[in-house]
Amino acid sequence: MNTPSRLLRGSKASGRHSTVIPCAVAFIKRIKAMSCVSRFIPGKVAHVGNGKRRAHTAPIPGGVRVVIRGTCDRQEFAVFTSNVDAVADVIRTIEREEWQ
Repeated sequence: MNTPSRLLRGSKASGRHSTVIPCAVAFIKRIKAMSCVSRFIPGKVAHVGNGKRRAHTAPIPGGVRVVIRGTCDRQEFAVFTSNVDAVADVIRTIEREEWQ
């Protein structure tokens, strides 16, 4: 599982995990371009059984926690933003346009 070059570079990316699951690449590219996102932190990758791609969100202080599940893996992200609804809209758009 290779993370595209320069995906986690820049002032908005932080944290210790440098791998992004393939289903989350489009999400990262879109939130990096959003002015309301101050930073994001990719979490650990967990390998899970086969299943459908989907995403879940939960509020955290200062932003939103996003869990993206690929076909056989799962990754959690902390996204610090001033507009939680905009991040949720990005997730819904990706689910509708890219994962169907």
